[in-house]
Formats: sequence, structure tokens, C-alpha cells
Amino acid sequence: MSDAITPSTFTMVGEVETRYQSYNIEMAEVTGGTFWKPYTEAQRAGTEPVLLTRNPLAGHDAGEASGFADNDSLMAPLPPVDLTGARIRTLAAALGPVYLRVSGSWASHTYFDADGSSNGTCPDGYAAVLTRAQWDGVVDFAKAADALLVTSMANTDGAHDESGAWNPMNSRAFLEYSRDCGLPVTAAEFMNEPDVAALLGAPKGYTAVDYGRDVRIFAKMLHEVAPDAALIGPGCAIGGDAPMLPGGISIPTLATDDLLAEAATPPAIFSYHHYYGLSERGGGMGHVPAEYVLTEEYLAATDRTLASYRSARDRFAPDAPFWLTETGDAAMGGNTWAPTWLDTPRYIDQLGRLARQGVTSVMHNTLCASDYALLDARTHLPRAKYWAALLWARLMGTTVYDAGLPLREGLHLYAHSRRDGDGYALVAINTNREATTNIELPTDFECYQLTGDELRGQTVRCNGEILSMIDDSTLPEISGRPMPAGTMALPPVSITFITI
Repeated sequence: MSDAITPSTFTMVGEVETRYQSYNIEMAEVTGGTFWKPYTEAQRAGTEPVLLTRNPLAGHDAGEASGFADNDSLMAPLPPVDLTGARIRTLAAALGPVYLRVSGSWASHTYFDADGSSNGTCPDGYAAVLTRAQWDGVVDFAKAADALLVTSMANTDGAHDESGAWNPMNSRAFLEYSRDCGLPVTAAEFMNEPDVAALLGAPKGYTAVDYGRDVRIFAKMLHEVAPDAALIGPGCAIGGDAPMLPGGISIPTLATDDLLAEAATPPAIFSYHHYYGLSERGGGMGHVPAEYVLTEEYLAATDRTLASYRSARDRFAPDAPFWLTETGDAAMGGNTWAPTWLDTPRYIDQLGRLARQGVTSVMHNTLCASDYALLDARTHLPRAKYWAALLWARLMGTTVYDAGLPLREGLHLYAHSRRDGDGYALVAINTNREATTNIELPTDFECYQLTGDELRGQTVRCNGEILSMIDDSTLPEISGRPMPAGTMALPPVSITFITI
């Protein structure tokens, strides 16, 4: 039994940006700081449990910063990332063009040292310093990677004046400096994840009314400094009911509707965040075990989050496209299997699903930090997802089609125009762990069939050949296999790109 694919019946359902597949580099990587503690090799292999030894909010008022940064069971020191190496630049450039979002929780309390006078010491009310040299490095990397910059502002005690209002002075200096470096910020959110502002360093007791006042100040300043930059927002993290943190601690949240209503400044682009749960670091709360990763309910979680934000978008910014500005398999750094083949079908499935529903850019978290990264944080070598991301970048164009087949276990089919503009590019995912799926095409085609040697391994093959870099400046040649019209088999847990 085969599923027949009939390109002549495809119907166009939307357009995505050329920079649809994009990624984050966390501000903590740029400045150095702390980030999610790496798992051990035994934990990644599933032979050693991940135990949380301290509650994330232990000893902290719910209205103050969460305490993640000094929680030694969750976090580890993170040195500034080296963005100058040939390897990371080769791999990043191959994914271009992209949006490069530099943000994350660390950005909410980072001070920009505009005149070089801080000597690395944070002013009162901040927790990190971004130097001009560090931002120079980001700008230089972005130019090499064919990336446009997206970011968010600091919103901590030090960024507010005596009246309590947000003071735009330091953020203005940051945006002006980036502009003067020759790569102005293309789009900016006021702050990262304002619905959980209480956890991210906002002033104690910060409300939706405060947010609305501050967004209006920010929007005015952004228009003055970077008139071509898009105001994006709100960039919320929780689309539905707030999950519980370990120990039964409820996350204090601000409602998305309240934030947008108080802002009274509709974003040009509606941004939001989505993770499929919390990683094992979360102590089991909101965590999805590995055996459920390829189920239909699990994969559809990204649809449910988008749906939860759509009514707010329709009421407050009806003409705004959606950007998913931060996403990964699991919040808190990713699951133990995030670097492996097991998470790769989920990644491509998310790109396929959201393109059909009005999301025009998806910014994966991260390029090269923690377990959910496309590249290994230490070596910058490609992880399993990178190779699928590379084929998406090379093959999948901007026009999105309904391929006419409903999603079902064993076959998720997505259709776009070809990146080179000539014909169709399809991606067929067999989500079944054991059974082969057969599809039938009415015309000759080329296929790029990706498989993993092990579900929790990082070895990826294309048409049977192992993918690996030849040297730091050279990617392998990846060619499609010419196939005649007819039936093609999709092995269990495989991703097959097809060009017609």
C-alpha cells in the first residue's frame, strides 16, 4: 500500500520568508555568564538519571529574579563564544540567509558598555556587561553568515529611572552602535518573555501596566534610532496554562492579552516562544519522556501553542505575521537526546507544520549553546539536526503548498517551492519507529534520504553515506539520488527530501 503524491493537485496556502529557518545565539554566550549545565555522557545515553538537587526558585521571592543563574544543580559557567573560527562560520554560512536573534533571559539584565568605561563591572541594577568588542564580533559573524540581527532590550532595575519608568538611554546607545557598525538591528522585542518578567529580572512587582508604559517608550525610541526596524512582540513564553516548576512552585505570569492591551502599540510582527516541555533538568515537571517524542500528540504541541496565541494576534495586531522567535525540544537547555537523531524529525516537522499556518520565521534555540543546539557547544561540530537543517536551507523555497495528505503516524508530508525556483521541494517524514512507509510519485525526482544509525546517536546518513565535514572550511558534497516515477520506501524514523 502506497500513499500517492500528486503535485498537480497541490494548492498554495502561504508564503514564508527567505529567512524562515533561523536561530538564536544567547546573550549569555556573547558576554559570558552562566547557562544550562551540560549533561554527562551517561545521562545522554539514558543510563544515568538526571536529578535536580535544588529547586530553581529556592530562596528567592517570586517577584524577583528566579535564581537560575546561581543554581549549581542547573547552571554552569559559560565563557564568551568564539565566533571567529572557520568551522562555525562555514556551518553558519551554509544555513544562510537567516535571522540571528541575540536575546534570551540574560539580555534582560545586560548593560551595554557604550564608552568602554565600565571595566567589566556591572552598574547597579544589572547583572552582565556587553562590550563594544563583543558586539563587534556578533556583527562581523552576522555579516559572514548572511544574517540580519534581531534582539531585545534590558528590563531590570538598572534600566528604570526614579519614577519607575523604563529609561531608554542605554538601549539607545546599543542600537546606535550597531547601526554605526554597518548592521542595524532589523527587528527588536522590548524584553525577552515579558509574561514571566518576574523570573527574568524585571523590577519587583512589575505589572502589565508597567509593561505597556515601557513598550511605548521603547517603540518611540526604536523609530527614532532605527526607523526601518520592525517592532516585534510580545515574545511570550507561555501560551496556555502556566506549568509548575519543580517542587510545585507556580510560575508568576502576566497575561498576553493584558500585555498587548496595555501597550496600545501593535507590533509589526507577532512573536512568541514554544518548547515541547521542560527538559530533565526541570526535575520531571512538564517533561515528556523519550518514548513519546514521535507520537502525534507530541508533535502537534507546536500547533496548540500557535493556536493559543492566534486570538490575541487577531485582536491586537490582525495584520501582523507570526515569528516564532525562540523554540527547541525542551526549555531549560534541551533534553538528553536533543543532540541526537531522535529529535531531528521533530525539528523538521515543526518547520513544515508552522509554514502552513502563517508563521513566516522560526528561530531555533540555539546555534551553538547547550544540548538543543545545532552545533556542539564546545567543538562547534555539527549535531544530527544540523544536517537536516542544511538540506532544508538548500532545498525548501518560500511558497508553501498543501500536499493533500493529512498528517498521520508514519507519514508527515510538506510541500514548498524549490529553493532554486524550479518545481517543488517536498519533505516526507516517517515518524513510525518500526514500520516502513511507501509513497508513490508520478514523475521522476531526486531524493535526499536522511537516516540515523541510532535513535540516540549523532551519526546521520544521506542516501546511505555518512555526513561529516571534510575540513573546517569544507562541507561534504550532498547530491540527490535520481529516481524514476513510482514507489519509494521511507524507512522507520527517516526524513526524505524530494525535488521535482
